[in-house]
Amino acid sequence: MRRAVTTALVGAALVLAGCSGEDDTGTAATSAPGDASGDASGGTDEGDAATTDAPAGDGTTTDDASTTAGPGTEDGVEGGEEGQAAADVAKDFLVAMVDADPRACDHLLSFTDLDRPMTEVESDHEMCVELLPEVLKAETEAQGLDPAAADALQDLQISGADVDGDTAVVDADNYPEDFAAAMGGTKITLKRVSGDWYVDLDNSFATPTDG
Repeated sequence: MRRAVTTALVGAALVLAGCSGEDDTGTAATSAPGDASGDASGGTDEGDAATTDAPAGDGTTTDDASTTAGPGTEDGVEGGEEGQAAADVAKDFLVAMVDADPRACDHLLSFTDLDRPMTEVESDHEMCVELLPEVLKAETEAQGLDPAAADALQDLQISGADVDGDTAVVDADNYPEDFAAAMGGTKITLKRVSGDWYVDLDNSFATPTDG
């Protein structure tokens, strides 16, 4: 249990760092279009004409296309339907970790029996619900995470996972670029039990230098 909580701490630190980076990026992206709009409004007729002629069809389509093509879209994701199912569980787990939510435990394999979900091993689940949120809350406070940065993680898009039988791995290829850089090459491993995916803490958040 001690090792699992330590692993979760490392994971939490990485997630918090990634979350902060995501938030900064998002803010910058939001500011830029705002400024562009302001310039267009305050500009001459010539500027207005340029805005109307070029972006009217192509600009809008391009924006929509890049949004749709971003990580997390339905078609062509790594691992197909099962890869995306595993990715969705990984995201729910990350969000719960940053929120210090005891429901993070519901997404884990048991600490004592890696062939069973945490929810099926009562003693492990009770211990996890009691200890993990406190550990993660302390880590969140230590990192000094702005609540807005934590909220930004809700919009994180994870696109698929590398699925091999009943094992799935979410790594840098599946995160948005900025978040992948913040995660520093670490991976999240999930195992499928009775058709559902669960995070395997023992094989997740490995220190990149160990590889």
